[in-house]
Amino acid sequence: MSNYFVKPWFVLILFAGLVFNANSAIAQLEQQITTALPRPFDVASVNGTWKPTKGKLAGRELPKEQLESILLKVNKGTYETHGTGFVESGKLVIRIPETDKPQAIDVVIEKGDNAGMTMEGIIRIEGEKLIVCYAVAGERPTSFESGEDAQTLLLEYQSLTSLVPRPTNTQETEEAYRIGDDSGK
Repeated sequence: MSNYFVKPWFVLILFAGLVFNANSAIAQLEQQITTALPRPFDVASVNGTWKPTKGKLAGRELPKEQLESILLKVNKGTYETHGTGFVESGKLVIRIPETDKPQAIDVVIEKGDNAGMTMEGIIRIEGEKLIVCYAVAGERPTSFESGEDAQTLLLEYQSLTSLVPRPTNTQETEEAYRIGDDSGK
């Protein structure tokens, strides 16, 4: 009679072991798939006001005066850029990248001297820096470089929100962020 009761428990323990191993294998497979897929690009992180700090066109550094005159504003897939003697606006289309390629962006120019033109490029964000490399002529760049032989425009922007001076004094900080002060000030 004891043999009869041992068999169901043995089957139950064996079944539990199989379920545990299957769940573990599924978790490992999910981990492998997740790490193999490209990480999604946070489109909202492009929103804001940006100032170029560096630039190269076909391998040549852009003049500092030219960079200082440019301001880029991005909001929900649209952009507007101002510089000395030009204003341009349009749409930014951020494309889903292939696994081993940089994040792709298309700049669709709707207003300005180059209206009707689409510039293909690549984009990445590093902290408070926005780095974009556009093809001036030819195909979309595959790296963030602008050599003499390449018809590319490489720009590095700094977020203007990161350039706003913050209070350094603790008292100034407390006064700047005080809410519901009952002291009557």
